[in-house]
Amino acid sequence: MMEESSLHAEARKGNIYFESAMLTSESVPGTAGDQWDELFLKVGAAKDGIVLKRVSEWRWEGKGKAEFAAPEGRMSLLSMGDSDDVVWKEIGHITLKDFQHVGPEKHQYRLSTTVARVEKGPTLSICCDIRYTPHQFQNFTEALFQAATAKSGPSLEAESHIVPAEDPVSSPLQHPTATPTSHSYLPSEWINLAIVHHTRFERTGEVDDLKRAIAAYEISLVEIRTSEQEPQNPVFFVQPILYSHLGVALTSLCRLTGNVEPVEKGIVALEKAVKLGTSLKHPSLPYFYSGFGNALFFRFELKKVLADVKKAIKAFEDGIKATPTSDRPALSVLHSNLGNPLSMLFEQTGEVGLLDRSIAAYKTAIQLSPPNDSDAAASYTSLARALTTRFDRVGTPQDIEDAIGAGRKAISLTPTGHHELPDWFSILANALNHRFNLLRKVQDINEAVTLHRRAVELTPLQNAQFSSRSHLLGVSLLDRFNHSGDLRDVEQAIISLQKAIDTRPPTHVSLPFFYNTLGNALLSRSRRVAEVQLGDRAIAAHRTAIELSSPTFGRLSLFYSNLGASLMMRYERNPNGNGGDLVEAISSVRKAIEVSSTSDIRGLAMRYACLASALAARARREVEVDGLKSIGEALSFHSKISELAETTQDGGLRAFWDSQLIEGGELLMGKYRISKDENDLTGALASYEKALEVIPQGHPYRPYLHTRYAQGLTERYQISERHRDHSKVTALEHYRLASQSSTASPLLRFDAARAWVAFALRVDSPAEAMDAYQTSVDLLALIVGLDQTLDRRHDMLCRVSDLSRQASAFALGRGEPKRAVEWLEASRCLVWGQLNNLRAPLDDLRDHDEGLADRFAKVSATLEKSGTRQGAYGDGADLKVAISLQQEAVLHVELAMEYEAILNRIRTQPGLELFLKAPSFDFLVKSLPKSGYVVIINVHETRCDAICLSSDNSDPLHIPLPGFSYQQAKQLRVRLEMLIYPSGARVEEENEGVERALKPFRMDKSVRNSTERVVPSILQDLWVLVVKPIVDRLGLSSFKSQKTRLWWCLTGPLAFLPIHAAGTYLSAGAEKNVTLSDFAISSYIPTLKFFTKRISQTPDSLANETSSSARFLLVSQSQTTGQCESPIPGVAKEVESVAQTLDRHSIPKSALFEGDATVAATLEKIKTHSCVHLACHAYQDIENPLDSGFVLTDGKLTLSDIIRIGTGNAQLAYLSACQTSAGNERLSEEAVHLAGGMLVAGFTGVVATMWPIRDQDAPKVAKDLYDYLLENSPESGIDTSLAAHALHRAVRRLQHSVGTSDLDFLAWLPYVYFGI
Repeated sequence: MMEESSLHAEARKGNIYFESAMLTSESVPGTAGDQWDELFLKVGAAKDGIVLKRVSEWRWEGKGKAEFAAPEGRMSLLSMGDSDDVVWKEIGHITLKDFQHVGPEKHQYRLSTTVARVEKGPTLSICCDIRYTPHQFQNFTEALFQAATAKSGPSLEAESHIVPAEDPVSSPLQHPTATPTSHSYLPSEWINLAIVHHTRFERTGEVDDLKRAIAAYEISLVEIRTSEQEPQNPVFFVQPILYSHLGVALTSLCRLTGNVEPVEKGIVALEKAVKLGTSLKHPSLPYFYSGFGNALFFRFELKKVLADVKKAIKAFEDGIKATPTSDRPALSVLHSNLGNPLSMLFEQTGEVGLLDRSIAAYKTAIQLSPPNDSDAAASYTSLARALTTRFDRVGTPQDIEDAIGAGRKAISLTPTGHHELPDWFSILANALNHRFNLLRKVQDINEAVTLHRRAVELTPLQNAQFSSRSHLLGVSLLDRFNHSGDLRDVEQAIISLQKAIDTRPPTHVSLPFFYNTLGNALLSRSRRVAEVQLGDRAIAAHRTAIELSSPTFGRLSLFYSNLGASLMMRYERNPNGNGGDLVEAISSVRKAIEVSSTSDIRGLAMRYACLASALAARARREVEVDGLKSIGEALSFHSKISELAETTQDGGLRAFWDSQLIEGGELLMGKYRISKDENDLTGALASYEKALEVIPQGHPYRPYLHTRYAQGLTERYQISERHRDHSKVTALEHYRLASQSSTASPLLRFDAARAWVAFALRVDSPAEAMDAYQTSVDLLALIVGLDQTLDRRHDMLCRVSDLSRQASAFALGRGEPKRAVEWLEASRCLVWGQLNNLRAPLDDLRDHDEGLADRFAKVSATLEKSGTRQGAYGDGADLKVAISLQQEAVLHVELAMEYEAILNRIRTQPGLELFLKAPSFDFLVKSLPKSGYVVIINVHETRCDAICLSSDNSDPLHIPLPGFSYQQAKQLRVRLEMLIYPSGARVEEENEGVERALKPFRMDKSVRNSTERVVPSILQDLWVLVVKPIVDRLGLSSFKSQKTRLWWCLTGPLAFLPIHAAGTYLSAGAEKNVTLSDFAISSYIPTLKFFTKRISQTPDSLANETSSSARFLLVSQSQTTGQCESPIPGVAKEVESVAQTLDRHSIPKSALFEGDATVAATLEKIKTHSCVHLACHAYQDIENPLDSGFVLTDGKLTLSDIIRIGTGNAQLAYLSACQTSAGNERLSEEAVHLAGGMLVAGFTGVVATMWPIRDQDAPKVAKDLYDYLLENSPESGIDTSLAAHALHRAVRRLQHSVGTSDLDFLAWLPYVYFGI
């Protein structure tokens, strides 16, 4: 190691330069500084420095050439926002002895120190690297340049391409006409200058040096004056050398830029060098052949002309023949280079013999090199790459061990900072990646990802190698995802792979590989999140890989096989479809086997497995036709895998066969289900049991195996009395193991838990069923985690919407109503609950750790905004556009991971162990309003029950509803919907008024003219079968002047019925009718968790808190051109009436009328107003619930928009529109409607509508509500806690003002209140 003072001494000779810097934060309380995306490291007094850009939450990095102008320097860290405002303290005077030498070269130093902050904030550490060109080398370069320009005359700077070095290849060089005619035959200054720049390029990789070298070589060749009369002239020996150097430099430029033009010129120059060298018997002829072969090989990579590969092989072989055996260095270079086209020819043809020849060539090159020769590093890396390829094809474990050894040796021989080092990193990483796939050692894949990342970081985007290095990084990330399931890896893999494609020339030979890997990554992501669009894009990528490949391409079989896998996945998502994907999948895999090389043993084994799986799927689809035939063919291909495994020494193939024991069991199970032959079932179980023996604990296949084995035992339980007890006990055990496995994906565990529930119920094991339900409920939050956007979470919840009701029904049947309530709360309104958690009050946390609370608040807010974006893969997006959004997905997943990490840290604080955990029953009861009851009604196919809760009773009141059923609830909902939406289309009828909806109801004439009153019949059924038993058990009285508050929390189809209006409506005489409104004031809540967030905001406290703080926003939109068919003129009258009422009571307000009511303006106003009145059209989007919303002048104010806003003091939202609480049948347990969205946005109360309302009625209801609300509120204020009472009174008045026809009922029934 050099002494510390040596850098100090260098600085005395002249300036030195920083090359890169890294800044990290070691502790992260939320401060303004943490939000900076860019910083500026100012070095010395000059204005230049290094821009540091954020690369992760706590790290900034940058590169530059900031200058230290003296032996001592001063550094400062500034915000990019204002370079004159130094918000960081200066580091101070730093003498160069503070820099530590990091070698191995003399000019590589590092400074690591701590940044002292001016303001309060986290501790920051900084790391700066210096790499500089030794001064004597800099001075030598300058001297050569000065000598050349002096002899060329003053006009050179203006005409030569050397100084700007922009593009010496694309434009012809200007001849320096001022060169003296008496100048030497050999322009030594230009030659020396070219060599110096070329040498420096090989050290630093700086493209400007390479361009200057090319320009100097070209000028040197122009300057040479040949003379045929002077055969001894040195020009004859120098000229081919110059052509060779020029050709090599042009090839290097092509490698950096990916532009084919330089290598075309380089081949011409190198061919001249070979011809001249041959005629002169030039001693450097071997090197001319070497450069010529390299250029031909590289042109093949760009243009895919196979003849170039064969010409390259011949050039290297001719060079070997022309080289004396004593010239070991030259022979070493030629053998090393010969290996490259041999490997490529193998890739194109699949002939393993070519790969063996390639490996032999690399080994010969190494043997010919001196021990520990740094020039041998290239041969070691090439050997590592070839051995990895052979391992991938043949599977000999020793090959991959030797490959890793060779890769490590290459890196050890290469000095730090060498421009080839990123390649060496990539090749070693690729070998480690392959060993990981063989041995599953996590340290191998972690090291591989680290090395690949380092390689990409060291490679400029414009460098042609950036593409291949990004591809290899994507491969490693994908492999790590497939092992760990960490979504960040697959998201980042897709980004890296798309970058690899985007930065590759469209004709490059490697593009089929890149598209194939991208297809694999999309396929893996789709399997994890069950997103159809990702599967479609995986298929598209695999098709592209095949289209870009030649018919003789050696890897074509792999591409066909992967296309088959993608098609199979899409088929499995919809097995009841037309089956076209299945047919094409089978055809693709058959084609893959047909074009496979017989030497590709591992590839054949995997394709046999893929085909067997596809044939088994066909057997399941065509059971009645030729199911047994298909399953028999599948088993025959499966047996071929065993035959291959028995005839090879490939340890990886043996491991693959062990995993295929699971598939063997699957095939026999499929055969059993068709044949009903118990021998097939026995064989399947034996295969699973063998797999359990050979597949180790902790292996990712293990949970899936547990599930399949349990399912097989379930089948045996049903048919075999002799094995019944064993089958029962063992199946329950394996379902438990699968669902509680820490190595399985949440979705696999959840599916296993549901199967566990089903089997426990079948074998009448209630204790097991309770455990299974608890596990299922616990896992539900994981499969719809914060790492997914809201629309993805809702898609997943559609598949499991019955779990909460099923689990609760079972608990109630077991006499455990408290558990039933906890399960309902833990498994309903999950998305709303997650959003509420992201807005959790942090007062208690701030008392413990203010910095941690700030950090949690910041991450929560960012995650909420990220999560409410729409999915990144819209139906209309093409592949490239869709993947370009992947970066957003990566950031979202990283935020989710950081959120979980901070949450876990918070729960380690004393007293915060239960922070944001699912609340217990006791906690839920404590959070209820001080008066009234919450009534939960669980409607399931097996039973229906009510659970009544109140804050003054710690025990729930369980009220079974034996007279009511799930089927009755569904029939009532259908009857009502048929009345409201008879055809789903607009039918113009006179005298029916105007409705505020995109598809307003129009009662069918046959229904309207019928004597049967449908609505009263529905309301009476609800009263008799559901509500009256509850009213009786609660002992409610209709004679009390102060009505009891009831908060209804409904499940299943009951959530779509107007239970608030249940009663007997026998005649127009009110005294003969008995209705719920006589006994109570009804409100709705999506879930009890709504109260837990507002423990202090009970009706008693809300009056004091909000009486003087209300500010109203009024929004009126009667006509929206192009968005709704009919205007709604009543909204203007309604809003005018509301405004006058507010003015009479001196309530501050703002208004947005018609054209002013834009989406942006409305959102901005909602943030600053505590009460909002929206009078406009509204709509419910059934397919995409988050797209439901209000229609304003310039577009739609969607549910996504509403829940994204931050409302600090929100109180009341009056949604005078249609369908604002209609919900979505597929998400009945999620309350995905506009009223629910307003509650999540922070409003404590929401007036909403269940279906379209009449325009002439809405102003009356609004006026009556506000009159009551303001008359009963304190002077100069408004008590929004009275809103439910006000709506109750307003609706009763509307009810009494209309008739008793179905149409009249539908006029007042839809008005409902949500919240406190």
